[in-house]
Amino acid sequence: MKKIVVLMIVVALILIGKKGYGYVRKFRHSKRLKVAFSGIKFPKLKLANLISDVPVSVGLNIGNFSPSVFTISQISIDVLDNENNLIAEPQSPLSQSIQLDPNQNNTFPLSYLISAQKIQQIIKKAGGIASVGTNYLTSGSYGIPLLLKGFVVAEGLKIEINEAITV
Repeated sequence: MKKIVVLMIVVALILIGKKGYGYVRKFRHSKRLKVAFSGIKFPKLKLANLISDVPVSVGLNIGNFSPSVFTISQISIDVLDNENNLIAEPQSPLSQSIQLDPNQNNTFPLSYLISAQKIQQIIKKAGGIASVGTNYLTSGSYGIPLLLKGFVVAEGLKIEINEAITV
């Protein structure tokens, strides 16, 4: 009887050790997931944008540079101004999980809708209409600093995102 109990404990420890090793391996491989932004589509600002909402699109690029397969179950990235005030939230959450195969890059389009009031605020914080217009004429960008902050959940592991961009 004693040998059967010892045998069952040994088998249980082996199974727990194998499962634990799988979790540790997945955690180590999660460090090889790379998240970057492939571009932002900010529309040309017009006078009508000061009274209507502005659609903005951001390309989120997730690269899996590990030998493990990951399943993305949640993506939540907010657009903030340089003082961490919320500008926009994603319009549509991830409806189904997405599988990332080893050595694969995927681009996810994230769509936002920035209200006219928020557009006015970020233009004001960027130096006003004259400053934003001058930046656009000289460099082709408005010079509006934005912060993309949030997280991506892959296999229960949370990957924090905190990236500053200039539109």
